Amino acid sequence: MYHRTRWERALARLEALDAITVAAINGFAIGGGLQLALACDLRLAVDSIIVSLPAVKDALIPGIAPYRLSHLVGRAKAKELILLGNQITAAEALAVGLVNWVVPSERFDAKLEEIMEQILNGAPTAARLSKHLIDRSDELGLESFIAAYLKAQRECVDSPDMKEAKAAYREKRAPRF
Repeated sequence: MYHRTRWERALARLEALDAITVAAINGFAIGGGLQLALACDLRLAVDSIIVSLPAVKDALIPGIAPYRLSHLVGRAKAKELILLGNQITAAEALAVGLVNWVVPSERFDAKLEEIMEQILNGAPTAARLSKHLIDRSDELGLESFIAAYLKAQRECVDSPDMKEAKAAYREKRAPRF
């Protein structure tokens, strides 16, 4: 089972990156492929994908997917997807919030480029801190969350990103982060 521990550690590291991660799903994402996508911040899928977590059918638990999936799509849908192990289509994955976007294969690369451009146009400090606040939102009570938010907002205000945003506003141009 050592390989499973390494796998889960790798997914946890991916999930904890300061960078915004995008899973580009262009085919079947069954088992480990879907687990990898779940560890990313955003998911883009081609309209012909099929996804599932069939581990229970093979007498296994699908890694840490029960945790990640239930946070993403809710407990009821996570239980359905994991306990039954059924395959779902891109349209179904979009409807339950498993993926953020579904596009035809001929638009896949262009949409991925558009998403990456939007990420790169955002202020990296605010994006990083927002990502980490979202990731911690379930574990923190409201008072602790407010304290973490205020600390993060101070970091944003004091960042070089804020100086660039203010300069861009004054100069009537897009900021260059």
